[in-house]
Amino acid sequence: MKGESNGLKILILKETTSAYYVHCFAHQLQLTLVAVSKKSIDCGWLFEILTNLLNVIGVSCKRKEMLREAQAQKVSQAFDDGKLESGKGLNQELSLGRSGDACWGSHYKLIVNVISLYPVICKVLDKIGDVSSSLDDRLKADVTIFGVANDLNNALQRKDQDIVNVMTLVTLTKQRLQQVRDNGLEPLLSSVISFCENNCIEAPNMEYVYVLTGRKKCGKLHTTNLHHFRVEVFAVIIDLQLQELKNQFDEVSMDLLVNMASLIPVDDFKSFDKEKVIALEKLYPSDFSSVELVRLSDQLDNYIYDMKKDDRFQGLKDLKELSKEMVTSNKDKVFDHVY
Repeated sequence: MKGESNGLKILILKETTSAYYVHCFAHQLQLTLVAVSKKSIDCGWLFEILTNLLNVIGVSCKRKEMLREAQAQKVSQAFDDGKLESGKGLNQELSLGRSGDACWGSHYKLIVNVISLYPVICKVLDKIGDVSSSLDDRLKADVTIFGVANDLNNALQRKDQDIVNVMTLVTLTKQRLQQVRDNGLEPLLSSVISFCENNCIEAPNMEYVYVLTGRKKCGKLHTTNLHHFRVEVFAVIIDLQLQELKNQFDEVSMDLLVNMASLIPVDDFKSFDKEKVIALEKLYPSDFSSVELVRLSDQLDNYIYDMKKDDRFQGLKDLKELSKEMVTSNKDKVFDHVY
């Protein structure tokens, strides 16, 4: 699609130099998160462990069945202890489905399920005799950071999601990540320590010197666990995500789509905003002269009045349907600058 020599983007730009290329937003978000996971050693560690875990437990139907049986035993015991309630939709079976770079929601779901199934997973690993010391290590905090973006990921993939709400969610996600960076470490550490205590894992003392498992920290000053996780893991991963989000969701693309959304005919042209439509002229300076811009402004007043009065334009869903109906009714000639 984006090939520098003969991709679709280049072919379109050869025909129309003022065209803008906006890639699928859901895919852009996934590329952002995957890029972060590959750039961060600590983040990459998490996904390496998850891959190993899937390879061990998911290698055969027999081992998958062992996971199901262990999970059923855990739920049954929780019922007997009065820790769970029965009901429709409650206590559903969880699985460890394989994740993929092209679908970030699968990564998030896998991590959440691993946390929920941790005691069960350990029990199964003990049974099959392939326990690795690294698999018994503490789960890292990256899941919370990626979880912030999960709502955005789901929203971007909804076919009925409107552009304005999507753009708002992109901005909101950036703000939430910054908020987590500024104030989210302490609550996260508390939840991690609680997880360790509930699962009989020795929680690291945050004041102790951080030791890199399996390798020496050559040429590095001794740092505490707290400094390592706060500065070298937590802050670094969020900063990488924020930068990648800015790169993928640039202001020009966001302004373009928000302004275009002002013409969407849904709900009796509820999103119509004359000023935002006129603002599109700044993005397409070669298509509108100063005189034509004045005509556009005048046309927009008559256009929206006519659209709301004409029954043929009621119930339209998108710009494609609007464009077709304008041509069918010859409105494309009456409102030529709008069209």
